[in-house]
Amino acid sequence: MSSRPLSNLMKESLLDVDSSSGASSSHTRCLFVSIVVALGGFLFGYNISSLNGPLTDGDPASLSKDFEMTSLKQQLATGALLLGAIISALFISIPVEKYGRRAVLLLNNFLFICGGVLSAATPTYWPLVIGRLISGLGVGVVSVLVPQLISELSPVKQRGTFTALNQLLITIGILVAQLVYYGFHEVDHGWRYSVGLSAAPAAIQLAMMFFIPESPRWILRWRGDDEEAMKQLSRVRGNLFGSAVDHRALREEMEELRSLVEEEKASSAQAGSWGDLFKNKRAVIIGIGGNLAQTLTGINAVIYYSSKLFHFCGIQQEQLATIGLTSLNVLVTVISLLLVDRYGRKPLLLTGTAVMIFSLLVAGILLVISQKDSVKEHDDQLKYIPLVMILTYVVGFAVGLGACLWTILGEIFPNNVRSKGMSLCLAVNWSCNLLLALTVLTAIEGIGGGSNDDQSKVGAGGLFLIFCGLASLAFAFIYFVVPETKGKTIEQIQMELNPESLFK
Repeated sequence: MSSRPLSNLMKESLLDVDSSSGASSSHTRCLFVSIVVALGGFLFGYNISSLNGPLTDGDPASLSKDFEMTSLKQQLATGALLLGAIISALFISIPVEKYGRRAVLLLNNFLFICGGVLSAATPTYWPLVIGRLISGLGVGVVSVLVPQLISELSPVKQRGTFTALNQLLITIGILVAQLVYYGFHEVDHGWRYSVGLSAAPAAIQLAMMFFIPESPRWILRWRGDDEEAMKQLSRVRGNLFGSAVDHRALREEMEELRSLVEEEKASSAQAGSWGDLFKNKRAVIIGIGGNLAQTLTGINAVIYYSSKLFHFCGIQQEQLATIGLTSLNVLVTVISLLLVDRYGRKPLLLTGTAVMIFSLLVAGILLVISQKDSVKEHDDQLKYIPLVMILTYVVGFAVGLGACLWTILGEIFPNNVRSKGMSLCLAVNWSCNLLLALTVLTAIEGIGGGSNDDQSKVGAGGLFLIFCGLASLAFAFIYFVVPETKGKTIEQIQMELNPESLFK
């Protein structure tokens, strides 16, 4: 869930024209390629959010109409996808290096298709969990592979713009999953349609991927075939509708790519071990602590279970509230990513986390005291305040931890251990997400003392206060430990990260 900031969207046109070389409209084909590949990001977002609506009780379309869905079963169905993602994300580098980026991404669509169809068609509960696990394997693959492939196919000047399409399509996928379920929420067994439709974008990408070239960088790095690399590079340059490619510019790009690949080979020969990674104490602490801050402050509890949380808060139209939340998430994600390079990473992190603390505190207190007689008298006036606070919380997250964390993490690890550092961060992130998916509903029941609506409301309030406390710790961690990296080269950042001091 990481990419370079979208700030380049304000600085570069997608249809930038290099008149001196004659490469007019040369980016339309690459834009098309990037959108097709970024459908993997859409599948990521759709699948992690596809059970959000169906877990709500009461709709004709809900899962509870077909299966007896205890809190534990709801959590297992949600967590199975994350377990699959952890497994595939840890091991995907092996087939990607052996068989290529394009081939693995193409075949990965069969995981989404099989998982979606099995989940939607199952007559019993456990095949639903297995289908979610299979879809999760696909999610883990695209979380690693989509930004990598887009980056390797894109021109240098447009790389940030095109890679950022992945993050944008993740948030759009989350939104579309809610819209699709809302369209079926009055239909008997409607959850089957909304979950099963996750196979549709996979089928589209599967068909369109046949028009997508293999990564020239991978061909040079692992096959050493200059001619084939040039052929594949030419397929991703030029006008989408067939204008001539500037061969002089293409040769220059190939020469630069060869140099980069040679440097990469030399760097790989000197690649650091896991022991070398942990010598960079402050970078490791920032990586682990940052991911704990991003996940354990509750954002994925909201993404996975927002419809139930809105129901606990007394909102009658919880599906519409969830659509509003995910729409806001898309909008603020775009805006906040545009701000990262302008205002810096750390100020946005601190501002966003402070907004999260405030909104969680207000929502938590109101929900915890909601059963007091003096508060019940004003329930009609007060019940929408937690909704507003949850929306405010999402804004704070998108501005800070959502937009900035992975930008910083991509800048703090030395080259020889960067891949291991990012793998460590990804493992922490997915593991925390799995922990939340498997415990949120049980925690609400435990805190509230039961599962009826009034008890769930108190339990949700207590959980928000726990997240508020964790967000306060995250604020202190960011303030004292996380550096500002805006406008600094990777080398400057490495020199400033004193391995002997956590706070300097």
